[in-house]
Amino acid sequence: PTTTLDPRLPTGDLIEIEQRPSEEITHYRGLRVVTENIQVWNPSFDVTPGKLIAGIITERGVIPKKGDLHQVQEYTNQVGLGNGVSTEQSVQKRVGADGFYALDTHTVKLYVAARPELAHLVGPTDTLSSWTCREVGDGNINFVYILEGPAGGLAVKQSLPYVRCVGESWPLTQERLRIEADALRLEAKFCPAHVPRVYAYDARMAVVAMHYIEAPAIILRRGLMQAIVYPHLSQHLAEFLATTLFHTSLLALPSADYRASLLRFSNPEMCALTEQVIFMEPYTVASNNYNSPQLDDDVAALRDDVAAKVAITALRRKFQTCAEALLHGDVHTGSV
Repeated sequence: PTTTLDPRLPTGDLIEIEQRPSEEITHYRGLRVVTENIQVWNPSFDVTPGKLIAGIITERGVIPKKGDLHQVQEYTNQVGLGNGVSTEQSVQKRVGADGFYALDTHTVKLYVAARPELAHLVGPTDTLSSWTCREVGDGNINFVYILEGPAGGLAVKQSLPYVRCVGESWPLTQERLRIEADALRLEAKFCPAHVPRVYAYDARMAVVAMHYIEAPAIILRRGLMQAIVYPHLSQHLAEFLATTLFHTSLLALPSADYRASLLRFSNPEMCALTEQVIFMEPYTVASNNYNSPQLDDDVAALRDDVAAKVAITALRRKFQTCAEALLHGDVHTGSV
């Protein structure tokens, strides 16, 4: 998709390659399988030299090639996606409805600096040049930026009108971020000790700004891969689930408030996405599926497992029909 192009880069040699956690190589099921202090290089992808690529095909056509160089900037200008601007700014030109534009690591700093209620959490605006920003979203849907400055840090999440990892071919409503912000605020009311504070929600920009939980805190999944023991994990998760599920159910809510909540937090598109990628595609052949060849036999066995398919179908039906309480979709090890 054209959303992955950056016309500012003259060659692919300048593409920044993300490094995946070393634990993916050094650990298996949470246990270290290599000696201590071994160095790991675990890139997310590699860059194929342009001279080895005959053509780059996008949803708008083929990028022209001159010699060994693909003319990305010329192509983006030709199809009206950029004038030497970044990918995110190109997205801004295409999305642009009602003043919306996609942020990047530079413009998110300007966005926050223009809002005093957020800027003071990072630092005085005359220190803007010293602010740092990095994009840390490792999920499939949204962009997440961490800003840090003299006064502290801030987490900023933005939802584009499509699934991040796929592009515009998989549209997704930005209303999903409003629902998430409302849910976090409601959950914080009942369980403030375990929910990050939401400072602001901007419907026009599909942006939510919230408390940044600083190091040494890390994503739970990474800690588990390092075999770190969390003695309070079960207690804290139980407290969060018990308080939020109780207070958003008919056990605590009047019937009218409960039914209003069903409308307030209804998100058919995200529910359909969950049904597809969680309850259906893993059990059949689908374009979104990928597994290493070593798991081929296990994958084939799962797809032929009638009992498993019957069980997952029952769970999908429950997911589709049982709206008993407000359950946050990010209660998993990748978001705790």
